[in-house]
Amino acid sequence: MSFKELATHPNNDASDSDSDTLESQNDNETPKVRDNNEINIDSNSGKVWFPRPKYMSRWLYSFFGQVVQPITHFKDKKVYLKHTIFTQNKAHTPPSLWIHPPEPLHSLLNYSFDPTVLYRPRVFLWLVHHLVDRLLCPGCGKPLEKNGALPPRRVVDSNALFYIVIWAYYCRKGCRKHFHGWNEQLIALLPTAVCLAFPAVCSGRVDYPTT
Repeated sequence: MSFKELATHPNNDASDSDSDTLESQNDNETPKVRDNNEINIDSNSGKVWFPRPKYMSRWLYSFFGQVVQPITHFKDKKVYLKHTIFTQNKAHTPPSLWIHPPEPLHSLLNYSFDPTVLYRPRVFLWLVHHLVDRLLCPGCGKPLEKNGALPPRRVVDSNALFYIVIWAYYCRKGCRKHFHGWNEQLIALLPTAVCLAFPAVCSGRVDYPTT
């Protein structure tokens, strides 16, 4: 692995075509509707749930497949379950919506000299179906169903960046519309405490943090 590949990660410059494919709410990004409301992803297969964008380094792409995907696609056979990161309730490991990079010191003490650890980003897990009892369609008020995870969204901060992993939802029993988890109308229907937890403002091109 070259230094150039590592150093290119903090750069947020991407072509317009890459930005459209990765971040805009369009038909190409929305997963196809499944009859059983599940998508065929095996977190143990090593296959990442989204195609690698041109701007994303291979090590970062592997990070999403090896670290993030087992949490966002945690399941028992074909049924998706809530990962323990959302439920563990210990003083030293409280529930969290974030995946934080490891402390570099521990890697050094364990003689694990992997330079990519120093570049791992923070990842926010916006899986709202784990935060409320049910999601209602902003259009008709019918219950929404899970419709697969979307590609991660980059959020540009003043001195760093982080990613948000979001799921798509589908109104099967009502207006049959698709909604991304970052949809403002969908978020507005959530409890106030849940709304305030969303850390970014998402647009068609650039996402930026709320704080």
